[in-house]
Amino acid sequence: MTDERQEKGGRAKVARRRAARMDRPPESATGDIDRVFERMRTLAPPAKIDQAWATSFTLPDAVKILTFLGIAEEGKPVDTALWNRVRLPASREEALGELVREAYKPIFDQIADVAEASREDIEGAFVNQYNLGDTGRYLRAFGAFCRHAGISVPALEPRRAEVGSGGTKPPRTDPPARTKPQTPKPAAASTARDERGKPSTGGSGSLTASVVISPEWTEEQIRERLALVKRLVDEAGR
Repeated sequence: MTDERQEKGGRAKVARRRAARMDRPPESATGDIDRVFERMRTLAPPAKIDQAWATSFTLPDAVKILTFLGIAEEGKPVDTALWNRVRLPASREEALGELVREAYKPIFDQIADVAEASREDIEGAFVNQYNLGDTGRYLRAFGAFCRHAGISVPALEPRRAEVGSGGTKPPRTDPPARTKPQTPKPAAASTARDERGKPSTGGSGSLTASVVISPEWTEEQIRERLALVKRLVDEAGR
């Protein structure tokens, strides 16, 4: 009779601890949750799991996270074998899958398949089960726990920005390379010549010359061309 009473008392104690743990789930940042599991990979089961231990490893929410999941209890690991199962990558997902489903039992009892649930469905379950106001941080923490446990919850996965959607920068297009306009080579001034090949002055003694000027030339280029023509004319008239 004594053994039966002890067993019932033990079950009641576990139920009370579980109820207290699930009174309100953690609202830890996803980065803090990630660091706890990453740090556990290199840690043997500690003798104590208290705030001093968590601070020494820069894991501010470690006590809350590990206690909520049932990995820690009353400031120490519940079971060294469980600690090591969560540590090792080969067994982590399976171990965490059991712990997360048990820790969030009210959610998994209300939602048959979280993989098919919408964000609104999950949010409604958190409001109903935990009497929450703003559920944002609680849902992010739930999504992080499920990710480490290998539980698919597409509705809580970060959304990827679509190309061309609002707030997304369009692909960068470089402006076409600017090419410097080529300066046309100056054309030699043409002068009228007589039959002996000498410049012809015509009947009036004047020298005839033609100048070709491009409309794309700058004022400086035009002045240079006129100076060249003047020099050629002066040389021809000597």
